[in-house]
Amino acid sequence: MKTFKPWLSILSVVRFLVLGLGFIATHVAEGLSKVGQVTVTYRSLSGVKGVYADLLRGMVELVRVNPTVDRDLLASLVKNSDTLASSPP
Repeated sequence: MKTFKPWLSILSVVRFLVLGLGFIATHVAEGLSKVGQVTVTYRSLSGVKGVYADLLRGMVELVRVNPTVDRDLLASLVKNSDTLASSPP
């Protein structure tokens, strides 16, 4: 007997936006990728952030954004997302 889980069907279409690529954001994005479409922004992939990006490739969409310059791109990403997540710097 199958159990109807309406919350699962709702979550599967949710578009998540995770601002920033760090330790917490990487693990949040990894978990969210199992239930929806995830986009993660980053400013650069220097240091350990390159490792985090490699872990997420294939699971999420990675978008390079400089928030001080790419305001229109950032606004578009926010507008096209259902849920926004941001971890502390």
